[in-house]
Amino acid sequence: MTVDQEDASSPNPVRLRVHELAEYLGMTASELMRRAQELGIDAHSALQSLSQYDVAYLVNELQSTGDRAPDEADVVIELPNDDSAHEAPRQSRSRLVQLLEDRWGIGLRARRLAVTAILMILGTVLLAVGYAYLRPAYSAEAQVVISSTGTDSSVVERELRSFEVIANSPTVLTPVAEEFGLTLPDLREMLSTEIQNDSRVIRLEVTDRDPATAESVAAAIVASFLAEAGRTDGGNLETYLDDRIASVTEAIEGLDTDLAELQAALSSIESERARLESQVDVATSKLVELESRLADVRSSADAPSGAASFLTGQIEETQAALDTLTSELEALITTRATPAEIEISRLEEERERLNEELNDLRASKLELEVDDVARPRIQVLSEARLSEEPAGLTPIKAGALGIVVSGILAALWIVATTQLRPEK
Repeated sequence: MTVDQEDASSPNPVRLRVHELAEYLGMTASELMRRAQELGIDAHSALQSLSQYDVAYLVNELQSTGDRAPDEADVVIELPNDDSAHEAPRQSRSRLVQLLEDRWGIGLRARRLAVTAILMILGTVLLAVGYAYLRPAYSAEAQVVISSTGTDSSVVERELRSFEVIANSPTVLTPVAEEFGLTLPDLREMLSTEIQNDSRVIRLEVTDRDPATAESVAAAIVASFLAEAGRTDGGNLETYLDDRIASVTEAIEGLDTDLAELQAALSSIESERARLESQVDVATSKLVELESRLADVRSSADAPSGAASFLTGQIEETQAALDTLTSELEALITTRATPAEIEISRLEEERERLNEELNDLRASKLELEVDDVARPRIQVLSEARLSEEPAGLTPIKAGALGIVVSGILAALWIVATTQLRPEK
């Protein structure tokens, strides 16, 4: 096969596929691609086409290094006389790449390794900077146990939930917020409480970016909770139940007042509705009677003249009055009666819910009053202490994540430079 000298501006330059040239040169396609890439020629597929200049440059370099080449009887590569075969592949590359190859001998593989290392260092640095701004959150937790001689599970559950409410109440949290210069909403966001499954233990957890602050705030909340709820008696719990019973009772009385007003208004609306419905019935009956008389007049030959016209006018007036009454009735139902009924239903549901809560509160108070021994005793099961690991990133985790991310970036860069390049 002969590749003649040809102008680069020719509309159809001679091109050879990588596997064809490898066959002529007595080499494997993979070996030829490796050598081509070392020489800066973009060859990443056995089916890729190479230009005349790439073929000439590649064959010339292989011959100069003593690598195998075909016999002249098999293939003849005519090199351009002006050494453009040596310059063509270089012209498609940047000045920086030429400088790296010519002056320092840095080839394609070395460039890839350098870029990969740079990307890995960059990813690690970015993760380290991100860690400096996204510091991990630390959590400190404490546990308090509510002991009681009561055996009724429902009563014990109410006691536990009552104490959990006390732990989150402003009475307990406000002194702690003032001590640490926090607002009550911020402190509540830091605090989480939980009743441990199938136990009488309440867990209090405080989360903050500063581990010392998390531990100090948790200890202060436990101290305030114990001072409010009482360590050995249920006096404060009884006070809380009394206050809550009074609050719920007041809410129920307010609902009763609202319900009475709504029911009185609805009674008035129903009277108006009955009046309108009665007038609609009278007008309907009158309309039916007039239409019957008009039919008789029209069928009678002895009917007085003008009787039909008079009855027709009466029918039209009655129909207009009936339409007006019907519109008033519909407006009364949609704008007054129905909303009042809906609001009464809502208030009755709310009243029922508050009655259930009131019964539960009274039952809890009764349990305390029946036997003073049965009152729950509160004691600290475990003091406030930090968790073993922070909830967020640690420096080691951040570094490992940085290496993984930078490795992924490097792999994507290699794929983009080796597999996604268009053919020249």
